[in-house]
Amino acid sequence: MFSLKFAILFGFTMTFSLMPFSFSLAPELIANLHMLLLFLGLNLALFVLYFLLRMVYVKYANNDRYEITLQYLQNRVLEMNKKHLTIIDFLDLS
Repeated sequence: MFSLKFAILFGFTMTFSLMPFSFSLAPELIANLHMLLLFLGLNLALFVLYFLLRMVYVKYANNDRYEITLQYLQNRVLEMNKKHLTIIDFLDLS
């Protein structure tokens, strides 16, 4: 939850820190507003990308294949302990 709060705070801080520059010169107001909207769009895109990556991570972190792999590694470590093998032997057996 901390990372979500940080992402929101970072987005608002960067947006409002650039806002005075967008209204500094009247003739360039349209160009400055375009840059501000571009920045807001990129900020939103990064925010959405963060949530998509987080959803993919949560989906695959809870996958059965992950648990099977973890169980396999635990069984291999138990076999190593029974045979008094070292980690080098474990890598050679793989």
